[in-house]
Amino acid sequence: MCPLIGFVTGLSSLIINATSVEVGYLWDKPRLENVHSSEVVMDKQHISSTLRLICGISPPLPTDEDHWDRKNELVKWYKVGPKGETVNRMRYWSSDMTKTAISFPNVTLDVLGTYSCIYGDLSASIDVLVSNVEVAKTLKKAENLMELKTYVSYMKDKSGINGWKQQRDQLLQPTGTKEDCIPLPERSARAPNSVHQLYASDIKVIAAMGDTFTVGLGARASSLNGFFTDYKDISWSIGGRSYLNQTTTLPNIMRQFNPSIKGASVKTSLSDSILNADLNFAFVGASARDLEDQAKDLVSRLKNMKDIDYQNDWKLLTIWIGTEDLCQVSRDADKFSPRSFIKYVWGTLSYLQKEVPRLFVNLVPPMDVSPLYELHEGGTGSCEIMGWNSCPCLKEGEAGRLNISQAAKGYKHLLNELVNSGPLYDTKDSFAVVIQPALQVPPKTQDGNLVKSFFGLDCLHFTASGHAAAALALWKNMLEPFGSKTKEWGDQETLKCPSKDKPYLFTKTNSNTVISDFHDDDEDLSSDDFPPAAAVALAVCLTAVVVIVVVFVWRSRKSRRRPEASRLLYAPGPHKPRI
Repeated sequence: MCPLIGFVTGLSSLIINATSVEVGYLWDKPRLENVHSSEVVMDKQHISSTLRLICGISPPLPTDEDHWDRKNELVKWYKVGPKGETVNRMRYWSSDMTKTAISFPNVTLDVLGTYSCIYGDLSASIDVLVSNVEVAKTLKKAENLMELKTYVSYMKDKSGINGWKQQRDQLLQPTGTKEDCIPLPERSARAPNSVHQLYASDIKVIAAMGDTFTVGLGARASSLNGFFTDYKDISWSIGGRSYLNQTTTLPNIMRQFNPSIKGASVKTSLSDSILNADLNFAFVGASARDLEDQAKDLVSRLKNMKDIDYQNDWKLLTIWIGTEDLCQVSRDADKFSPRSFIKYVWGTLSYLQKEVPRLFVNLVPPMDVSPLYELHEGGTGSCEIMGWNSCPCLKEGEAGRLNISQAAKGYKHLLNELVNSGPLYDTKDSFAVVIQPALQVPPKTQDGNLVKSFFGLDCLHFTASGHAAAALALWKNMLEPFGSKTKEWGDQETLKCPSKDKPYLFTKTNSNTVISDFHDDDEDLSSDDFPPAAAVALAVCLTAVVVIVVVFVWRSRKSRRRPEASRLLYAPGPHKPRI
């Protein structure tokens, strides 16, 4: 018998048929114990106390040597919220093997959460809470959105939070679009072989990667009570709530051309029943360094989806990352530098090009948030939640704004060089990356003022109306040729429609090609387009021109410096991603 099989067999023989699991707690100073409780609350008197979480099991764990050696495998503690992780702490056992405990000498922000004790097929959970805002202040100031969300999620009495209401306000309603597009004449049922010939109707699967903007954090919230909900269903690039006339999102726009498109988010959060259908891989607090992991999750999910053809279905992916990074650049200029940013984006795109067949990528440059200072510098603290600010660099005055602006320019410059200045992503007919630039600046009114209604309670992330306008701006970019794309957006966005002479999703390759240059594989070219002699003469002339241009470009490139993006990608450094 091989060793692995022997180990599994040995462990299975130790499995106990559990009949009950109960959880509780014990504070040591002042002593307070409850072994049957679903929550424990840290109050002022327990600030310096040791907390023990207790798990009572039945039947007791046998006391023979084998069970003793594997006791912590047979009875496990697991932290299920706010982030799932195994609890690796000192374990204590009662002499009769009916109780086990984990100890926290000091209760900090990291300790707050939901813990589960698992014994056999049974489990029981307990929440570790902080009593109120005043006690939370003694632990640690929230330094990022995840820490803030932990405080709010695991606070017993939230009434001390400025802006919190005892009764939840009515949610903001999504913004719909009353216009629609007239469908183009139907094409051959066979999907095109080139990414440069894609109609919107050819897209079968839609997905998104990014940060909190794509998650839809607080998009429908009118008070802090709803701010910490992820409204994925109305997210600008991936939301799939209801229909276009009620909720404007990119998937709902695309459904005009293909009602059966897969991948849109239809719930505010994932559940088991829709896990395989939701292709929104963004998460709160993500930065460029998280993109490649999101891409790997995307590939894994796509390969496991049973209702798509992974090899042959055309897929649309929107990536928007870096806007929140800009808000942290003053705190860590190296971690959030343009050099670090572009290497992670490059690694992600290279991975996707290698792994995902038939993929069109919308790459949206990060938004320069420096103009949002007028929201953050009011001095009223209206953008702050428990002392946390969504964009701390904007609180640093002109110097902070300058840091953001310069980093944003660096991000966009290197993205343009990476995608548009070389042949990295122009070598395959099954893959294209297109920079869609509209959202690279904050939205403006016709008078040039900031559209403040597009920003939520933290003065950074979009409201429902902001998501709707962003979706229209992205879609318009997709229908605009390379070199002529709109580079701004605002409160006057309308639905753009593809036309008969420009029906394709634009790429760099097809932007300079007239409609007659593309033909479906089952269409024949007309022999009457040119007289035979004229056609031959034209072909000879065009061949000569092509040869001259190729020689000229080759010589000029040979003597030209490598673009800055290329030099950075291949330069050594601490932030070079794994490819």
